[in-house]
Amino acid sequence: MTGLILIWLGAIIGVIAIALAAYGLMPYLSEEGNVCAIRRYPTIMLPIGTISSGVGLALLILGIIIKQQIALSTGAVYLALAGALLFLPALSGLVFATIIHLKKKNMYLSKTDRYVWWFVIGFGILSLISGFMLLDGLTYLDILKFPLISGIKIGESFQIRFYALFILSGAIFVYFLCDAYVFRKYGKHGILENLFYVAFPAGIVGARIWYVIGNWKVDGFNENPWKAFEMWNGGLAIMGGAVFGALAGIIFIFLRRKYLNLRWTADLVVPTILIAQAIGRWGNFFNQEVYGAIADVNNWMFLPATIREQMIIGGDFRVPLFLIESIVNLTGYFVIRYVVGRALAKWTIIGDQAASYMIWYGLTRFIMEPLRNPLYNMGAGGDWSWIWSIIFIALGILLIGANHIYNHYRKPIFYPMPQEGVILTKKMLEEKSLISDSGNNNAEGQK
Repeated sequence: MTGLILIWLGAIIGVIAIALAAYGLMPYLSEEGNVCAIRRYPTIMLPIGTISSGVGLALLILGIIIKQQIALSTGAVYLALAGALLFLPALSGLVFATIIHLKKKNMYLSKTDRYVWWFVIGFGILSLISGFMLLDGLTYLDILKFPLISGIKIGESFQIRFYALFILSGAIFVYFLCDAYVFRKYGKHGILENLFYVAFPAGIVGARIWYVIGNWKVDGFNENPWKAFEMWNGGLAIMGGAVFGALAGIIFIFLRRKYLNLRWTADLVVPTILIAQAIGRWGNFFNQEVYGAIADVNNWMFLPATIREQMIIGGDFRVPLFLIESIVNLTGYFVIRYVVGRALAKWTIIGDQAASYMIWYGLTRFIMEPLRNPLYNMGAGGDWSWIWSIIFIALGILLIGANHIYNHYRKPIFYPMPQEGVILTKKMLEEKSLISDSGNNNAEGQK
């Protein structure tokens, strides 16, 4: 009975705490964003809510431990409770600090943004550490059962898969990231909203088409073409998603966002696909996909116990390629954004970052595909993605060359954003054009 009471009490405290924290964040999101708008009372709710959320989760976990009659003196209990106390406050701090950082256009927040950025990094690291403390504690207590469930069942036949949730979460995060940088330039949110509504579904459809073509005979689509529409049975290829999503975005900009410079927008949006891919790979973790050869688990003891247990497939520990690729993708974003876009800004121009994505992702696939379990390699010979990785690399190099030649004859042009309800024609855009400074060419720096 005590355990059940603690579970309910922890859940109630957690929900109230998150609501209080969100209420405390609201003044920071006001358009003014100045000191007058940030009143003392709601601001206090932010730390109270974030800290209380950890207490609520800890009570919930303690209730589960008591309910399952586990001895409270074990080290795993302390590990789980410490992780619970830290995880939600750290995650809330990460989310809130990220939101504030991305809205730094206003004067007040821009003065403190460098401190907010350090909060983002600190809370991000603490979220990872505390999250795995919690999960490992539950793993050692045998509360978590492996393999982990791949989704949430609703009724007898319907299931919300974690894979889909991670893909959607990655796409939404990338949208808000891009929206924040567009807001810094144009002073308005939502400019890319309709583009997102077009490009994201196109990417999902493209990922499915790419998979069906690549596995046309392997998965029996040639015998039963109707299977191509059974997306709930799995089968998406990220390469196809990137290609079709990008093409849909380009067409949309040409038709509906003529004032946006295409190369500038591509530099802004395309590299962020790597972040979405890094997040989406954790869906493969729950599905026990994207793994490599059998390995000695003793050589991988530095990994959290939760990952090690989930990577035991068919009785053998497998190399967690999903994790390696997730890290590589995330690293690729920062390399493209801050090395290509900033450190090498003297030699790069607008459009190079978007082309660099193709090179980075092509190299990633080129290296990773031969390491994957052959069961998940596409194509009759298992080399579909590997061949396309070479094509991606070549196209990326060619695009950079073509981009520099094109830029020599036509410098990037930035048009003013039209007023509400006004659709600018090509002639009107040319008349109102604003020529950019070609020396300031990184996607974030264009102001």
